[in-house]
Amino acid sequence: MADDVLSINQKIVAFANSNEGKFVENGDCWRFPEKALTSAGAKNSNDVMGRERVKKRDKSVDYEWGTPIQAKDAVPGDIIQFRDYFFIETTKTNYDCSTGEKISISKSVKFNRGQHSAIVADMIDENGAITVWEQWPGHEIQQDTLYVRNPDPDISTNGKIAVADIEVPKGEDYNEPRKLKKAALAKNANATATFQKIVTIEVFGKFWIYRPMPK
Repeated sequence: MADDVLSINQKIVAFANSNEGKFVENGDCWRFPEKALTSAGAKNSNDVMGRERVKKRDKSVDYEWGTPIQAKDAVPGDIIQFRDYFFIETTKTNYDCSTGEKISISKSVKFNRGQHSAIVADMIDENGAITVWEQWPGHEIQQDTLYVRNPDPDISTNGKIAVADIEVPKGEDYNEPRKLKKAALAKNANATATFQKIVTIEVFGKFWIYRPMPK
């Protein structure tokens, strides 16, 4: 990496670090990398794309921040742009009860970014996770973990639990687990269960990563 580009990235990282826990201007996600690039003496999106395209500021615009690079080459201080992006984290816990019942409970959480701009805080790891600095109205600048691809399922926890302590969420989707838990406890109020917890990540949408350019 050229010295001038490296120094720009370092300045962007310093800007992000110094603004953690704060909002840049009105908190809009675009304003954060725009201001970071300007403060580092780099070309911002207005310089790269032209003011006429940027000033539209609507969902038809995919902001460009410098030289496009491959995800594997991303380093702290690069800029990442998302389009229709979200990922779903699903935690599935399988319980094998001592009374014979097998209970399976799945919970999914959606992490949505849609059209979004952020600053790379760390390189992509072997699981496709990338740490970024980001902000949006109501969410001060902080480091968050997103994903650029689906990682392998993570068998994160194995253990043993009392059936009475198995937490079954409310709602019709969990009628069967609730029924099986009740059946196990009817056989033995002190029944136990071994369990295995599996976490999967599914990534949707597009993203582009840019290397800042000297002005």
